[in-house]
Amino acid sequence: MKKILLIAVLIGVAISSCKKDASIPDPNATSDSKDEVNMSSSSTPVIVKTIAGGPYTSGPTLLDGTGKKARFNHPLGINLAANGYLYVADELNNAVRKVSVDGLTTTINSPALQQLKLAEPNGVGLYDDGRLAIVDNGIGGSSRFIVLKSDGSLDYTDDDYHLYSKGLVWNPFDKSFWGGGAFKKPGILKVSPNYSAEKGPVEYSISDTRLDYKIPSDSASFESPFYWTHASFFGYNNVLYLAYSNFDQYSDLYKIVLPNGIQSHIFTDLKFKYVTALVATHDSRSIYIVDDGAIKVIFKGKLKYLTGPNPKYHDSRDGVGTNADVYAFSLALSKDENTLYFTDINANAVRKVILNMH
Repeated sequence: MKKILLIAVLIGVAISSCKKDASIPDPNATSDSKDEVNMSSSSTPVIVKTIAGGPYTSGPTLLDGTGKKARFNHPLGINLAANGYLYVADELNNAVRKVSVDGLTTTINSPALQQLKLAEPNGVGLYDDGRLAIVDNGIGGSSRFIVLKSDGSLDYTDDDYHLYSKGLVWNPFDKSFWGGGAFKKPGILKVSPNYSAEKGPVEYSISDTRLDYKIPSDSASFESPFYWTHASFFGYNNVLYLAYSNFDQYSDLYKIVLPNGIQSHIFTDLKFKYVTALVATHDSRSIYIVDDGAIKVIFKGKLKYLTGPNPKYHDSRDGVGTNADVYAFSLALSKDENTLYFTDINANAVRKVILNMH
């Protein structure tokens, strides 16, 4: 029986290989035909597994430990660092967690963090030199960028002018972190102690004339139109991908070609509700997104649904593809591009998707 199955698999692979087109469609191109970009379930099922944490039942909301013994409380931002560890912004625990890929979870603490009193962190990342970048909601409503030295002492903190910041994204070209949110205009800003001394750009945003939706503002404190940059990603193809959201009602994807800054609205046929994460493969053929808790991929011009909220079971179960119950928020892609790590705000857990896309 095993031999028969093996032969069947090999035949399937051979047929699939024969059908591959030598030309690879550009995933950054705008689709003009609704037939070119459609929504479908993944034909190659993915596997969802929980690494650490789990749905809250009783007791403390913050616990270190391995696997299900660890506890999180509404984990948001996630970063897979060069050292192989996952760093997680544990929002409602007001903490930053360090998680091994096999589920060992510890809480990062230092006198500097105790003095700063983290307030609902939503983004975190580790620099190549060991410094730790954090963005939180700050004290008094102004988001803070916080950077700790590798020994845990404070490098600097900045809360001067950020109206609202959500998450951190790594720029592989200048080895820096950028924070996205709503500032004087929506975009992303470089995490830096001294913007005036920086060489090169410290801000990227989409021109108002490029934004498709114009809405009046009912508050003088906000400019119109008002958008949030909930997700962004620096692609290795020299393209910055941005997801603009309007009051969590819809999201649109844009790109900025670097370094010339050419801007365009991409995948205009696709409708997204609330994009909170974007990551792409090294060649940018696959763009993974989180849209309203579901994990999807734009692959060869088509939008595929990988996993997400289960319409029948609401218990954060692991499983294959749509049999799992997932409500993702942030994503991190493994170096070999075979695994997506993600935070799940319903499961209060760090989980992974084992991919079969490549």
